[in-house]
Amino acid sequence: LADALRLPTVSPSGWKKGLLIKHPYLYSLLPPHKIGAWPLAKAILDNGIKRVAIIVSQNAFYLSFTDGLLEQLPGVEIVDR
Repeated sequence: LADALRLPTVSPSGWKKGLLIKHPYLYSLLPPHKIGAWPLAKAILDNGIKRVAIIVSQNAFYLSFTDGLLEQLPGVEIVDR
């Protein structure tokens, strides 16, 4: 709808990887997940944690957040996802 009407639309949620690139009139108040997940990734790495289990709801927001987190955890074993 935002693109069809050429109407800038702001969503407080609904961030999904690649969504905003394809839709120039759609904006999100949430940061990209790679940025949003950085504090958690940093804490894991700074504390020398080598194994992590990830339990999240199966929706676009949490799956994208998980992808953003995993991109920043080189050398950390993901025990369960």
